[in-house]
Order: sequence, then structure tokens, then C-alpha cells
Amino acid sequence: MKQKNYSFDDFDVPLYSVKLAICFASDRDGIDKINDRYDVDISHIAWGSVQRGRLGDKSIVVLFMDLWDNEYPATYGVIAHECFHVTHEILDRIGHDADHSNSEPQAYLLGWVVNKVYEVLAKRKYLNKIKVIKEK
Repeated sequence: MKQKNYSFDDFDVPLYSVKLAICFASDRDGIDKINDRYDVDISHIAWGSVQRGRLGDKSIVVLFMDLWDNEYPATYGVIAHECFHVTHEILDRIGHDADHSNSEPQAYLLGWVVNKVYEVLAKRKYLNKIKVIKEK
């Protein structure tokens, strides 16, 4: 039997009436399943993607990452980068502009999103897929 090559987990974002999907896939078949589930268009496997999607009649922010790509490995920095994009998408969705003089709403949200990503990585036993890259 072929091993499942994708996963998705859906969450309600606290304080904001928004849903978040955290998705991982290793090949085109897995990406297609994610595209179909959330009505998004992840067109290629690369570090990650953040898109607006749908889950039934509800809108959802979709975070996708490929943990199996050795050419563009998932690193702690890549995860932080994609989570930052998620915060912008959620704040945009609720009509809140990021404010440099009061960054607390975005900082709170970023911490929550990062914690959820690592919660999913641990639950799915994917933590060993994260690469540590030493800067040159």
C-alpha cells in the first residue's frame, strides 16, 4: 500500500473569526488533494505557500509546506517566514492593518500560528523533517 503523502489540519484562530489549515505534501498527488479540499491553487512544490481558500461555505487561510524537498529544505527560518505571511493574511482578512506602533496583535498571532505549526509537526511525527542550515 502506498504511504499517504499529505496531511491537513484545520483550526479556528482565537480572537478572530478565521480558520487556518496547516498542510504538508510530498508530491503532486498530495498537493492535488489539498487543492481540492480547500479550493486553492498550489501550483508547484516549493518551500511554502499561503493562500485564501474555502472549506465548504467558510473561508480559510491555507498554509502549505513541502517537508520532503531536499533542494529547498524546510528550515526553522522557512517556517517562521511562512507563518509571518499567515499573520498578514489573517489580519488582512479581518480588516486590520499591521501597525508598527502597536505590533502586539500581530506578535500574538504569530506566536499562536508558530505554536500550531509545531503542534502539527509533532502530532504527524514530521519534526525530523526540519533541517538546520548553518549560515556561511
